[in-house]
Amino acid sequence: MIKVPYYSKTGEQLEPIEVDETIFGEKILYKTLHQIVIGYGRAKRQGTHSTKSRSETAYSGKKPWRQKGTGRARAGSRSSPIWRGGAVAHSIKPRDYSWQLPKKMKRAALDSAILSKLLDSEIAIIEGFDFEDENPKTKVIASLIYEILSKITGKKLDANKMKSCLLGIKEYNKQLYLSARNIAKLKIEEIRNFNAYDVIKHKYLFLTKDAFEAIIENKKQKVGK
Repeated sequence: MIKVPYYSKTGEQLEPIEVDETIFGEKILYKTLHQIVIGYGRAKRQGTHSTKSRSETAYSGKKPWRQKGTGRARAGSRSSPIWRGGAVAHSIKPRDYSWQLPKKMKRAALDSAILSKLLDSEIAIIEGFDFEDENPKTKVIASLIYEILSKITGKKLDANKMKSCLLGIKEYNKQLYLSARNIAKLKIEEIRNFNAYDVIKHKYLFLTKDAFEAIIENKKQKVGK
């Protein structure tokens, strides 16, 4: 069992929540994580690059000069790749770089990513967010995140020393999104849209209590615990 730090809406440290880390797997699947990270990186490539081959250049097929007697190197076409303004050897064309990754591999990688955060003590649970009015308040969210990070790292942190964080919520909250969108290095995502790449990319993983309970309940149902 691992004790996960638990914080109130005001940043006060509460009684840690215990979780059985084995529901996310017996060990971290590093090779699977590696494949997933590469896969997501490939999917981000636009693949719109394009260069001209010899058949696509706007040159005639006339030989620039005769084969012998000029003292110059032999040349058969102005579209030669070794000429300035010529074609490109082995020209590249638009293509799709993405991989079709199996769903089981994606789920296994996400479990390993969360497990790594648990084992490295890079995860925290937040009771929730208290908005006194309907107007978005960036300062409220920022101060809470900075305070929790300061307690986790043991150092006083502010906007200039902010660590990258992924905040997982159970359901979409417009006010929360508007309040946190200007906080550097903080990304908010619904847990149903979680992927291993985002979890690994960010240094710390924060989960609201209801989001954390939903993840644990979902895993227990799948593993039959």
